Amino acid sequence: ERGLERMASFLESQRVFDEARLPTNAVLAVIAAAYELIPDHGDFLAKAEKLLRRYLWSAFFTDRYENSAASRAFADFRAIKELLKNPSFTEEQLASVPSLNRSDFPLADVDSLMAAGWPKAAGIEARAIMAVTTYLGAIDFADHKTATYESIKKREYHHVFPDALLSEAGIFSYLALNCALITWKTNRIIGRKDPLDYLQERVQWADESAVRTRLKSHLISFDRLSNAHYGGTDDVTFKQKLTKDFQEFLRDRASLVAAAMTQLADGGAPSLDALWALHSAENSNGTVEASA
Repeated sequence: ERGLERMASFLESQRVFDEARLPTNAVLAVIAAAYELIPDHGDFLAKAEKLLRRYLWSAFFTDRYENSAASRAFADFRAIKELLKNPSFTEEQLASVPSLNRSDFPLADVDSLMAAGWPKAAGIEARAIMAVTTYLGAIDFADHKTATYESIKKREYHHVFPDALLSEAGIFSYLALNCALITWKTNRIIGRKDPLDYLQERVQWADESAVRTRLKSHLISFDRLSNAHYGGTDDVTFKQKLTKDFQEFLRDRASLVAAAMTQLADGGAPSLDALWALHSAENSNGTVEASA
């Protein structure tokens, strides 16, 4: 009972709130059982929970549990247990946990993240992408509230680039990186719209700076959406521009998710401001290098 209670508290600290948002349930027994060897207080508590954070996010962002999940979870538990028996375990020993062995189970890359499907289904990587956004706050577009256990149950999975718009160009829309977990204020069917117009009519916002903040908490660039306009173009130009804009949007968001993923899988606690600052710096360097 103590292990289950502490496991639940640990998941809440990582802002994984419920079964519908949990990328894989294989981690639950491992974490609950590991707490038998973790004290309630002291320096080792912090070190042990950093190990659990590494394990949790590595399980979410590798293909370790795509098959044979039960037997693989048991193997991970046995390795974690051996580490926890030795409070002075080192960084070099982390690879003894199969999930943390990057040679055998590397973290997802940007291309893999871009291909992840709709997170309402049971795909581990797709749900992991949403888990990163809830970890970072996932401020609701409608009421500016961060994600919590209570509020998350009222939210729905919505397209950032509207399905009607992408379908018109024959582009598949049901991707995790094209999804935001938010609440609509209206049930009106708005139809084919540019992304920012679509969100604006759905949520009925007025303050652009607040919208920027809300989008950033979902790792979505306001500027990329504001430049995505498709009126007054012929069919060929429309499809070419939309395809280009959508791929650039997916890659941009994937790079932000990947940066957060890397820190989380290393047991860190990425901040939203730091992620965006690094992202802006990398984009600036890329522009300078391209110009050179």
